[in-house]
Amino acid sequence: AAGGLLAARAAGTVLGSLLAGRREWRWPPVLRVIALQVAMALGLALTAAATADLWLLGVALVLPGAALGALFASLYVLVDRLAPEGSGTRTFAWLVTANNGGLAAGAAAAGALSDAVSPELGLWFGAACVLGGVLPAAAAAAMSGHKPERSPITRMR
Repeated sequence: AAGGLLAARAAGTVLGSLLAGRREWRWPPVLRVIALQVAMALGLALTAAATADLWLLGVALVLPGAALGALFASLYVLVDRLAPEGSGTRTFAWLVTANNGGLAAGAAAAGALSDAVSPELGLWFGAACVLGGVLPAAAAAAMSGHKPERSPITRMR
């Protein structure tokens, strides 16, 4: 059953990535990132509410998966535009490092917390997890408008 749930989310992610890449967006990347974060949070809240029925949960996981795919496509465009000249590799390396570190820490925390949470509190736990993802994302979106005056690493000649 878990494999089917992961496949549903993965299918949504692939679909969202492909659609985001083919679409001509009218919104600037920063607004897309914010809107897609909201869509993903809503999709995760829906999945938290659908945990009693595995079939329904699998269907519900397509929505946050699709939002995730489109979110990453838009996020990479935004990061490319905001990165100081000559710092693209370092900037994308930090993006991937922060994402994977957050995934690892979140998975460890979710696993530990889910063992401690009673089934009656599952919906509240899911909502808290969504909020835990939205707050740092909002802070990152707010900070993304700041551009350093110069790159901290100077080019070697």
